[in-house]
Amino acid sequence: MFRRTERLVSSLQLGGYRANVVAYVISLLSERSRRHLDLESIWRHQRLSAELGAAVLDLAPRVRSILLDAPGHGNVTEWAKKPACWERVLGMSSQLPDVVMAQLASPGNGSKEPEAAAINVVGLSAEAWARLAEWAELTGHLSPFDRRTAGGMITLMRSAAMPTDKQNEVATRIYESAVATAFPEEQWA
Repeated sequence: MFRRTERLVSSLQLGGYRANVVAYVISLLSERSRRHLDLESIWRHQRLSAELGAAVLDLAPRVRSILLDAPGHGNVTEWAKKPACWERVLGMSSQLPDVVMAQLASPGNGSKEPEAAAINVVGLSAEAWARLAEWAELTGHLSPFDRRTAGGMITLMRSAAMPTDKQNEVATRIYESAVATAFPEEQWA
C-alpha cells in the first residue's frame, strides 16, 4: 500500500515532502475507514482498488497544503511530527466515497463485506440527519436522547469525522427506529 500510494502521490508532481504526504494520506485513509481498510485484499492483489487510488489522489494535495501551512512558516518536517498537525489534517473536510466504504473489511473476520451498521450511518449526509431531527421534533417519534443524538450526527457528518463504535451503534438504532416508525426512507437520500 505504501509503495502504490507513494507512486500515486509522485504522479501528482506536487514537489517536496512526498514521504510526509504519503504517511499522512495512509493514516487519514485508515482513520476515515475506522481502521477497516481491507489490507488482506490489498496484499493478496498487490494493488489498491481504483477507487482507493482515486481517494489517495484526492487527499494528497489537500494534506500537502496543510503540511506546508506550518505555524509561523516553520519547518515543514518538524510541523509534520506534531500532534497539532495531525489534528489539523483530521479536521479537514473529507469523507471516503461510498464505493470505498463498501470495500472495507469487517473487523475481526478479514471479510470484504462491510458492516451493515457502518454503511447505514457513515453513508448518510448531515442533511439527512437534519431532516430526521426535524421530523422527530415535529412528530415526537423519538426520545429526547435520540433527537439530541441525531443533532450530534449532523455536526459529526459535517465535520467528515467517523463516528465511534458507540456512536455508530446508537445512530444505527435511531436509523432503524425512525424507519420503523414511518420516517420516509427517501428522506435519507
